[in-house]
Amino acid sequence: MIFLSQINGCSEFLKNGSGTYDYNPWLKANLVENGWIFEIHFDNGNKYIFNSEKKISSLQDKYENELTFAYSWTLLSQVTDTLWRNYSYQYGNNDKINLIEDFAWNSVTFEYFDGVSWSGTLWDLKQVTLNYGNETKTTQYTYTTWWDNTSNHNLVKLIDSKWQTY
Repeated sequence: MIFLSQINGCSEFLKNGSGTYDYNPWLKANLVENGWIFEIHFDNGNKYIFNSEKKISSLQDKYENELTFAYSWTLLSQVTDTLWRNYSYQYGNNDKINLIEDFAWNSVTFEYFDGVSWSGTLWDLKQVTLNYGNETKTTQYTYTTWWDNTSNHNLVKLIDSKWQTY
């Protein structure tokens, strides 16, 4: 089994003759298979649990603090922290994320270009809006748009919530 991590890159757990997996000294971890569920047990006490689709379903530390992950079809729909606070994720066209909302109703909204304009092309990120309590901040993005598609999607301008241009 291959485990991909932003921290450790690609690591492999090799199945041995007894049907279990060999210890991975690079990760300092064991892989345990429980039916269709896989668990990685790290020497430091952390544990990663993967569901039957091999998507992360739980992260636990040695103190049993836990993050749980729920999916709608193939997309992440909710994360619940150890205090049972929920963070929800919603998607729009082409499975692009369009809303992240926390337990206190703070949110981040993502808007994408829905066609070709002078500022961007289809599916380019148009703006991000942060709603935190009574405060709203929006950042807008502008990209190169060439009709031959060879230079599309290059970010050329960013306008922040104070109308400063970068």
